[in-house]
Order: sequence, then structure tokens, then C-alpha cells
Amino acid sequence: MNTTDTAAVTTPNLCRCGCGDQTKTTKARYLPGHDARHAGQLARAVLAAQDPKQRATVRRTITKQLSPALQAKAKRMIERGQRIEAARHRTNVSDPS
Repeated sequence: MNTTDTAAVTTPNLCRCGCGDQTKTTKARYLPGHDARHAGQLARAVLAAQDPKQRATVRRTITKQLSPALQAKAKRMIERGQRIEAARHRTNVSDPS
């Protein structure tokens, strides 16, 4: 094995959240806390998507890129965001001032 092969094996991965930093180990997918950051980014993207096709695309990304535990976390974030938005809508409708 030459030195470039060794470097490829021992170089940490780029963090999957998109920050551009390297993980601490070769097995890690994220820096500490960045897994939740990534789940939050994707959840906010679902909530911000106006077009159903965009929303579906982001949901597929969640399924492909996140572990089952992070998928569940993103789903809870989306549900919470939808509840908050529905409450805001109810408040605006009932108080037209």
C-alpha cells in the first residue's frame, strides 16, 4: 500500500451537515451535535417548501441521508413546526385586528 492509499483510509470524512469541516474519526458521519443540525436543516426545508414537489424531494432526502433515529427526529421537528404554524393561523383568523 502506498502513502496515498493510507491517507485515503485514515482521512476523516466531511461532516454530512454541510458545514465543510472534517469529522474527528474515519467512522464518524458528523461532528458532535451536527447530526441534529442536519435533521433541523432538512425539517426547516420541508416546512419552508411551498411546492408539494419540493416538499416531497426534501422528504426523500431525509429518508436517504438520515439514520432511522435522525429521520424520527426530523419528523418530530416537522410536526412541531406544523403545529406552531397552525396555531399562528388560528390566532390570526380569530383576531383580525
